[in-house]
Amino acid sequence: MNKINYSLDAKTQYINEIHSIPLLSTLEFNTLMNSYKKGDLKAKTSLIIHNLRLVVSIVNEYYKYLEHLDFLDLVQYGNLGLIHAVEGYDKKKGSFSNYATIVIKGYIRNAIAHNEKMIYRPREIDYIALKLKLLLEKYKAKNLPEPTDSMICKELSISPSYLHLVRRTMNEEVISYNQQVGDSELQDFLSIEDIEHTNKTLLSQEENQELLVLLKDILSPLKYYIIYNIILANERKRKFEISKIFYDNTGKLKKIIDSTLREIRPYFMSSNIKYRLKLREILNKDNLNKIRTNPITPDMLLQYHYLKNDLTLLERKLYYYINFYKYKCNKEDYLNLLNITDKEFIILYQRLKSKINNKFKDIQKYNKFKERMLKKYKFKLYDLDLEVENKNINYLQLHNIYGF
Repeated sequence: MNKINYSLDAKTQYINEIHSIPLLSTLEFNTLMNSYKKGDLKAKTSLIIHNLRLVVSIVNEYYKYLEHLDFLDLVQYGNLGLIHAVEGYDKKKGSFSNYATIVIKGYIRNAIAHNEKMIYRPREIDYIALKLKLLLEKYKAKNLPEPTDSMICKELSISPSYLHLVRRTMNEEVISYNQQVGDSELQDFLSIEDIEHTNKTLLSQEENQELLVLLKDILSPLKYYIIYNIILANERKRKFEISKIFYDNTGKLKKIIDSTLREIRPYFMSSNIKYRLKLREILNKDNLNKIRTNPITPDMLLQYHYLKNDLTLLERKLYYYINFYKYKCNKEDYLNLLNITDKEFIILYQRLKSKINNKFKDIQKYNKFKERMLKKYKFKLYDLDLEVENKNINYLQLHNIYGF
């Protein structure tokens, strides 16, 4: 694939412009950051503009290894990461440059991983494709008829299905899954470290939704949360960051990840028949676009347990459907699920919203509750019962509570 011939003047002009912007001193940076934290959006803009050089330097690390992405497009992804870094930074996270570098790299890697023009394949496919090409050329040079599929499979020691995969990828413009990108291999952006003997599936942008739905179906909420944040999220977390959330200093996270890998590995082996069968089973039952793929986070669980004693059962039900239900819902869905009228829903929603606002006015109290719960339960937080799924509501009592 030929490298995109963007306007060299545009790139040069952009680089010249950002290099004309002076870097901030430590005092200037702290002053602007303090102003932004107080609500000064002009200070935020200044912080972003004065750090644009950092984005370009990081993009240069990756761009020289790629042939399918425009330099300025990659810069734009990096700039989004810079904006996110400015918004999320505080002094507890160390120096801004180190923190911003991690966030910007995350956005750039995500852009590389999800670019619609990219198709991924293991290096072994390149090797077999080369052997197949040489074999066919050998037969052609000797004026022999083209070998049959069975002859090719025997000669290359591969299965017919694998031969079909190799032939299909030989006709596509691809980059190797193991291509070097910066200080990493491209597979680092999509795979979990330590997955061995796994044929990585060929993923298009549309197939990512299918992958998320399948993983969410076969994994527990805890395992899906961990695997999602390590591999699939826009801004991925490192293992130590997840361990820190759960106050885990015993190495249990590694055991959970190892268990998760063993659980999902069969779906990505060989010709991925199990993957396709499971996906078909899910699609026969559900509309793919209606299924939520975002994981249930520890904060979502903690907020529910912090609130639940102040909520009626009906309010808990609504809170559950809004935050934890398998499907994306609109107002009509909530009316059907709760078996209430539009007017009753409005009253219920306003009361729930009011209780939430009142409960979280004292954020320090919630933070103490959060710390206490995480230290007590750690990963077992996900085992706590949400208490609403199987409970029936006595609608005869609603009049006394809401005036229905």
